[in-house]
Formats: sequence, C-alpha cells, structure tokens
Amino acid sequence: NNLKIINFKTYNNIYFTSICIFIIITNQILKNSDINIYNYLIIIFSVILVTIFLSVLKKKYEKN
Repeated sequence: NNLKIINFKTYNNIYFTSICIFIIITNQILKNSDINIYNYLIIIFSVILVTIFLSVLKKKYEKN
C-alpha cells in the first residue's frame, strides 16, 4: 500500500539524481582541497539541509 503513495515520475528521478550528483561533486571538491574537517562538515551539512528544504518546498507545491 505504501508504494501507491510514492510517486515514481520522471521529474522526481531527475530531481533526485541532480541532487546526488551535486552532493558527490561538492564532496570531491572538498576532499581534494586543503580544508579542515570542521569546515568540511559544515559545508556538507549545509548542502544536505538545503536539499531537504528544497524537497519540502517541492512537496508543498506539488500538493497545490
């Protein structure tokens, strides 16, 4: 029954893959630069928080 709620449309797949690619590229850039662990973690967590925020906005506007 839960699979009926999940939306497997192409738009959602493109959104998910673009977020994953962005996070992977950001991760590789940060790993290859001379940056300390605290700044690295702050940037990664901020990217994750922004993507969560965008996902919430996307769900909100899809309902309308």
